[in-house]
Amino acid sequence: MKTPENFIGNEVASLSFTAAVGKSPWQLVIQPTEFANDYDSFPKFLHWLQQHNLYSDNAVLCMEATGVYGEALAYFVHANGYRIAVEPPLKVKRTFNTSGHNSDAVDSRQIAEYAFRYFDELAFWQPKAGDFALGTPTLSPDGRTMIFSSTMPGGFGGADLYSIEQKEGRWMEPRNLGPNINTHADEIFPFLKNARTLHYSSDGWPGYGGLD
Repeated sequence: MKTPENFIGNEVASLSFTAAVGKSPWQLVIQPTEFANDYDSFPKFLHWLQQHNLYSDNAVLCMEATGVYGEALAYFVHANGYRIAVEPPLKVKRTFNTSGHNSDAVDSRQIAEYAFRYFDELAFWQPKAGDFALGTPTLSPDGRTMIFSSTMPGGFGGADLYSIEQKEGRWMEPRNLGPNINTHADEIFPFLKNARTLHYSSDGWPGYGGLD
């Protein structure tokens, strides 16, 4: 596999992700830039890549395996023809002898350099046959409840909203939010304003059209 010219490191969090770009021979050429981690912002990220002449034939992306936080981004960039590697966080941190928590900007630069240094070992992400989408997570203010949208089997329609609780430091099994929330169509982009108020978009409930 031909080594690309550009390496894009992505540090992904629940509400945002930060991208930095380096090139061969190794040098950082684009400083870390932050984007919202939602479907509305993914096209802006794609435009940003193209503005900097970063295309599928001259660049690869890399991010750490962060579960639901990075799933939607991986699907999006893959659907637009880019290669994206998803690497174990511990492996990346050991490369730089990192302990504790760095800033997202520092992490994105390190992930980009990691992709450059270990390109031949990268595990490039591919959607599995029969795979389902998982994304647009939102966290409760106390960080113990996550709500996300998924097309996993057993739902009420297309994309349903699910809740997952954190207990004793571990995330439990996801729970479908049921027919009072989900419809035969798609429910996506959840946002927990507080412990009692959930905003989301739906094209199943009556509205003015499309996703209201």
